[in-house]
Amino acid sequence: MTPKIRVRTAERRDAAALALIDASWKREAVSPGLKPRTRKEFESTIGKDIVIVAEEGGVPVGYAVGEAKRASKKHFEIDQDTLHINDLGDNETYVDLDSLYVLRRYRKRSVGKAIMKELMKETGRRGIRQILLAADNKKNPEGLVNFYRGLGFKIVVTYMKRDVGRKTRRKGLSS
Repeated sequence: MTPKIRVRTAERRDAAALALIDASWKREAVSPGLKPRTRKEFESTIGKDIVIVAEEGGVPVGYAVGEAKRASKKHFEIDQDTLHINDLGDNETYVDLDSLYVLRRYRKRSVGKAIMKELMKETGRRGIRQILLAADNKKNPEGLVNFYRGLGFKIVVTYMKRDVGRKTRRKGLSS
């Protein structure tokens, strides 16, 4: 019989295991350019932010980190017009979902969903009424959007990117 997945609030003793899990997404190149957290970084995050861990047989297999932040209208200004992506008042607390990661062999088993449900419960227990996130998965962006939609999240802003680069040499031009 396969051990059951247990989801709970992370403790400082989880920091080393979470740092190893964090290194896994780096190897997968899920979010290129981001740096995995170290054990010390997890130690300082646990207890300060909302850190939820999923474990099987006492061994962590996934986690989420949600950072409590204060809303500020100035964070949402674009060309002197305010872009309202939430319905929070100035200086009201929200949770910024910093990261969610589940080891590959535990995916498609609702582990990420269970982690997020516990993070949402803990957010509510703290009296915080909104979670914001920027989803980043270069390998499966549509699947990621559908995952969060299935948990009740809505798209409120879309960021798009296009690399334009410079040509290094043009034929037929003189300086």
